[in-house]
Amino acid sequence: MARPGGKTLAHGVVTVDGKYQCRLHDLFGEPAQGPCNKVISNTPRNISSHMSKFHKKGSGYQKASGKANNQQTFVCDRPGGPGQTAWCNQTFTSLHSLRSHASSAHQYKGASRHLAKAWADLQPNQQGWYLERFALETKRKTEGTLDEDDEALSVQYAAEKFPEDEEASQASQAPQAPQAPQAPQESQESQESQE
Repeated sequence: MARPGGKTLAHGVVTVDGKYQCRLHDLFGEPAQGPCNKVISNTPRNISSHMSKFHKKGSGYQKASGKANNQQTFVCDRPGGPGQTAWCNQTFTSLHSLRSHASSAHQYKGASRHLAKAWADLQPNQQGWYLERFALETKRKTEGTLDEDDEALSVQYAAEKFPEDEEASQASQAPQAPQAPQAPQESQESQESQE
């Protein structure tokens, strides 16, 4: 860890408040218009992580991010979250930020791969998962409260994960072929006692 006070390091400076400010002039291994200027905690782990994410060509973060191409690539096209009565249409530059949004705004619990699917590509049971929660939240918003049964349903919904694709869940639940019974093997002691 470098000392504070504006000291210049190989790839940046340590600010007066002890943070590290990156000064590299590249993004994902390509020349950039100006310095990075990202301010992060001045620890070896955080600096290394920043360098790997933003300045290494072909990083995993770059592959999952629209930032590498300066385009927004992930759109949330789900029914609105708490307090909303319309459909969500927020745009995100990475699957990570879409995942965070879906968890907080839509109470999403499940695999990230489903978030990248368009609404029309979801299976009916998966669309229903969203619509049930949206209807309950709309009722809460319009009536101001929920009755006892709806509150119980709300608690149940909070615990349920997003349903898997039916083909995938059927394959994992498919009964396995019965195995032929194996003949019991006699222990070595019982074989010796018979001799």
